[in-house]
Amino acid sequence: MAFWKKDKSETKKYTFIHGDSEYDVTKEVSKLKNKGISSIKTFSQDRLSLVLAWASTMTNEYGALLENGTFYRPLEDLPCSKDDMKLALKLSIFLHKLDGNHSAIETIQTAYTFLSNFLPLTNEQAIQLQKYDQVMSNVNAMDDQSDAKSVAEALNGPLDAFIECSQKSSQEHALLAEEIGRFVAAIK
Repeated sequence: MAFWKKDKSETKKYTFIHGDSEYDVTKEVSKLKNKGISSIKTFSQDRLSLVLAWASTMTNEYGALLENGTFYRPLEDLPCSKDDMKLALKLSIFLHKLDGNHSAIETIQTAYTFLSNFLPLTNEQAIQLQKYDQVMSNVNAMDDQSDAKSVAEALNGPLDAFIECSQKSSQEHALLAEEIGRFVAAIK
């Protein structure tokens, strides 16, 4: 059985464990972030396989987060730092480019822009966003006889937190869309 050991400390370390062996790819991830994806050419086949396995794992974990949960989430929910997640998604796009899976590339491009929904939230903002999600879930389940006044009262604080996060997210969303668009165009 093989798996990734995650280090949640400030200096994230990525270690792949298979049987009795451990393989650290932290240096390779750092090199790719600092020098660009083209530096992947300097990796040995073994290191390349490990880095691509790391990227695939991070991308799959991130995809599971997007399928399950609230719209705006704390940065800490990401399987790795936002910059590392960007790299993992770009590597995944690169792989799908090689195998010609254009549908997967488009999906990953969209997922890349959703990184804007992961924000540095205070505890109070996180609580208010959870309340917002609960109220909205209840509104969607209500019949037409619902009391609009009680909904408005329930949204009093949570709506402010949602709007604040929405403003922060929309600015970053546009930047991320442009960034990933340039990347995909460059590898075509």
